[in-house]
Amino acid sequence: MTAFVTGMKGIFTFILIAFGLAWLPWQIVLVFEPDPGPQLFGIVSIPVGFSPAIAAFIVRKWVTREGFADVGLKPNLTQWRYYLIGWLLPLLVVVFIVLLSTVLGIGEPYFNVGLLHNFAMQLTIFAFIGMFGALGAEFAWRGYLQLRLFANNPSPHQPLLAAAATGIIWSGWYHVSNHLRDYDFPDQPFLGMLVVAITFILHSIIYGWLRAKTGSIWAPSLAHSAVIAVGGTYISVLFGGLWNDPNWILVSFVGMLAWIPMGTLCVWIVKTGQLKAEIANNDT
Repeated sequence: MTAFVTGMKGIFTFILIAFGLAWLPWQIVLVFEPDPGPQLFGIVSIPVGFSPAIAAFIVRKWVTREGFADVGLKPNLTQWRYYLIGWLLPLLVVVFIVLLSTVLGIGEPYFNVGLLHNFAMQLTIFAFIGMFGALGAEFAWRGYLQLRLFANNPSPHQPLLAAAATGIIWSGWYHVSNHLRDYDFPDQPFLGMLVVAITFILHSIIYGWLRAKTGSIWAPSLAHSAVIAVGGTYISVLFGGLWNDPNWILVSFVGMLAWIPMGTLCVWIVKTGQLKAEIANNDT
């Protein structure tokens, strides 16, 4: 019972700090600048983006005092194929979105020489550099929260419940960290929140699987970085003309078309019991 109470205290404190640190900087900024421009938005987003990592560190160090042994900080490069999957998966999702949107007539992607010229750099240099920034997020979401949610539930569905709950909480933090600006879908705010929540649940399953197979948060960090550097960037360039179009909620990398390839992978992960292995591997 004591371990259960301590665990719940840690989870509650983590959520409180992560959401609080994501909300407070925006409140301070908006006192002086009601309509922050892109430059100020980018500056404020830096400390806000590290709020989950700060929360996880505080909880592990001073609230539950459990230390950092099960975070998964050591890269396990012997399982290199899972790093490769995490790195290339966003590219495959982009290709799927481009092909399906073209077939369905949802939107016509815009290709240019500059886009293709910069592709290799975006996929390699930026994805691997960004991995160090994404490490902070994965230190929190996969390295702490997803391991703790429903940890005392013996149900075989526990790992999936943990991934789903993490995705929902993560998406809630994401909206708070953007000050509920509906940054992704400004014309469809409520539907957009639902779409992002489902997408983050799928990401939580995939990132949790990568962590399970490598025992490290470095693999999901690379996948997380590639989603931003490759997935988000190239979809924005290819379909930038749809930003204010209702179809943006379909073709965005966190939109509905991406659910098909990612959802297929998630079903395979869950059906084959590989998400369940995450909890077992990380308890050792």
